[in-house]
Amino acid sequence: EAILTRQPARPRELNPALPAELERIILKALEKDRTVRYRSAAELRADLERLRTVPRPARRPLAAAAILLLAVSAAIAVRSGWFSQVRERTPELTPRQVTGNPTEDPVVRAAISPDGKYLAYTDRAGIQVRQIDTGETRTIPPQEGCCFR
Repeated sequence: EAILTRQPARPRELNPALPAELERIILKALEKDRTVRYRSAAELRADLERLRTVPRPARRPLAAAAILLLAVSAAIAVRSGWFSQVRERTPELTPRQVTGNPTEDPVVRAAISPDGKYLAYTDRAGIQVRQIDTGETRTIPPQEGCCFR
């Protein structure tokens, strides 16, 4: 709670032997602004892996600090409701069929517009552009002698 309500002491003030890079990682994990904090445990792990260039005997304190850091970060994330906030931002997806693919007039190629509003596909009648929300379809007929196959 103290980390969320006031500024904690800098890790190197508490332990001057702490590597500067580890202090940077700790401070990033404890950042109040969630847009600045690590977005995932994998991102945190990648930064901690970079510290593995430290000679073998010094790894034990580093590993202990990393485990402590992960535990504190997880506790803060759970306590502040960060995981529930992430779930709330996930849009609900509803699958729906926007066109058929009949054997007598098969769809050969199709693409969805970058904004997700239109479906374009080709069949024997020409190029079809369908507005996904309304189902309204515009046909661009093939030119004389042209085939979309």
